[in-house]
Amino acid sequence: MKILVGMSGGVDSSVAACILKDMGHEVIGATMSIWDKEKHFNITAQKDACFSPHEEQDIKTARAICEKLGIEYHVIDC
Repeated sequence: MKILVGMSGGVDSSVAACILKDMGHEVIGATMSIWDKEKHFNITAQKDACFSPHEEQDIKTARAICEKLGIEYHVIDC
């Protein structure tokens, strides 16, 4: 079965992708790019927020995890 896993670069999504692949599924990783670099907000963004100025690093981490797992990876620009 083909399964799309939302990859955050964190432990939960990484382990889920690994388990699904080990079960024999065709796993595809994806991350939604939703941080608008053109806009500046007067808020303090936390590193662990689901969207923040740290998004590029999260995407790099998710991509590296997918490469290590040997699964396809896509960034969806929202």
